Amino acid sequence: MKGMLVVLRNDLGDTLHSKSLLIVVSIIGALIVAAAVGVPIALKGWLADGISWDEAKPLLELCIGLAANYVPLIVLFSCMATWATDPIAKEKAKGPIESLLATPLTARGVWIGKSLAIFLPAYIIGLMATLIVILTMNLAAILPTTGHFVLPLAAAFTSFLFLPLFMLALVMVGIIFSLITNPVIGQTIIIFVGVVLMQVVGQVGGRILWLLTSWDYALYNLAGAALLGIIAFYLSRSLTKEKIILSSKGRWA
Repeated sequence: MKGMLVVLRNDLGDTLHSKSLLIVVSIIGALIVAAAVGVPIALKGWLADGISWDEAKPLLELCIGLAANYVPLIVLFSCMATWATDPIAKEKAKGPIESLLATPLTARGVWIGKSLAIFLPAYIIGLMATLIVILTMNLAAILPTTGHFVLPLAAAFTSFLFLPLFMLALVMVGIIFSLITNPVIGQTIIIFVGVVLMQVVGQVGGRILWLLTSWDYALYNLAGAALLGIIAFYLSRSLTKEKIILSSKGRWA
């Protein structure tokens, strides 16, 4: 898309130098440190009772599955919900969005560039946080006690690829509505779907213990990402410079 890289570089620079990034990273860092310290201690206490590997394996896989799903989901959700509103709202209020659209940039290029500028930092933070938690759980508790490293391949694909693709598609849908309507609407869509997804992960983990680490669940995430991506690109047909400019003047198209 014409100009996508220009928008991506500009918005990435703004995000990386923003106070919101420092706040989000500080909060997520504190939560990750707490999880990386507390969960291994709990696991070591449980495994110290002499439970056999065959008995421990299903519950350990469930713990890893919950971590592999919840950590990236919470990080991506928190970052995207934070960054999907304020930057676009400020651009609309102060006029830079109109100046941007006065250039040869296409509306779709602006959309994709802004979506990637929100997603990429969130993905990197989420990837690092997930790796820290999973490695700490294994190296500090599971591996020394059982001699096994637990990370089902399906859970790894879900955590590091399929779930992030779903969240990328979600932020692309949210940014469309942020550009052509009130940015709060885009943020509301991201928050609503994110909360529903966290509820689904919790319900699945609590009721169907094996599903979170299965290929079925991984493929559900991939299918959801594909469906949401199709919806995003279908909705992107409504993106025009005129609609974006009118929405910045309070006339939502």
